Amino acid sequence: MNVLQTVDDVRRFLKEHRWVDRAETCEIYELSGGVSSRVWKIVTETGRLVLKQALPKLKVKDAWFSDVKRIEREQLAMSAVGQILESKQVPKIIQRDQENHAYLMTCAPEGSVPWKAQLLEGKLDRKTAAAVGTMLRQMHEKSRTISTSIVDELKDLTYLNELRIVPFHHSIAAKYPELGDAIERLEHELITEKKCFVHGDFSPKNILVAKDSQLILLDFEVGHWGNPVFDLAFCTGHLLLKAFVSDQKDEMLHLIKAFLDAYGEWPNSFMRHLGFMLLARIDGQSRVEYVKEPDLKNQIRRIGKQWVSDQSEIHPFETMANALR
Repeated sequence: MNVLQTVDDVRRFLKEHRWVDRAETCEIYELSGGVSSRVWKIVTETGRLVLKQALPKLKVKDAWFSDVKRIEREQLAMSAVGQILESKQVPKIIQRDQENHAYLMTCAPEGSVPWKAQLLEGKLDRKTAAAVGTMLRQMHEKSRTISTSIVDELKDLTYLNELRIVPFHHSIAAKYPELGDAIERLEHELITEKKCFVHGDFSPKNILVAKDSQLILLDFEVGHWGNPVFDLAFCTGHLLLKAFVSDQKDEMLHLIKAFLDAYGEWPNSFMRHLGFMLLARIDGQSRVEYVKEPDLKNQIRRIGKQWVSDQSEIHPFETMANALR
């Protein structure tokens, strides 16, 4: 595998593969790409593209490795979901290099920004939240039309295990052994209740908002056939953590409600999975960078532990509102 590290590496790679014309001028910018990949934006005389390559070791403090073949899973998931969501909501794959675990895709419209950035800047648009909830519901519901051959491939949970179960569930269970049985039940739900396509990384950082309010969904590496509660709790967890650090807590709560109302339903175990996501993002191997105050971290830990352990049905909005007070 030829690991691309510099702009010159990328330029050479693109021209050797003839993914851009050898004579064509191209500007290359490295994008954030999250913790699992390196991503570059390529601007040529004829258009704008994005190149992505999987990393064997994720960019986090702890040792966290994952098979780079997951990028082939990402391409499978992207292609499948691209057939069921609106045409502009999923990037289109243009070129693939299986040997170097890289691919080239279309680029989002100029001026598109991550929803995460808008939220952290205090731009709290309920319509955007509702549109995100609708997109998630449509993805889950319409995925049941995906061909059985693709579904069979998506039922392999290798990358869910490497990128979520081990670094999230197993690490939190080791840190809080008193929650071991409760976390094991949550894990069991995720790996046995296979109902639809699950994105696995459905968070505000992976949702771009274009200037015309069009949404673009990114990063399908953890895509699998599984339990939709994972996506719902994963995204809500990110929204709730941002509410904890926001000076607009009431508006953030309304935004969360708009997201969940647009999605339309949640299982009885939703709040237990949500509590777990709070713990995973404070104490797991991939921690949010914006929750910094020790007292706030401890407050979130207490809430997360309580929700994970509570086996009764609790109302999401009332419970979250009380947690933010």
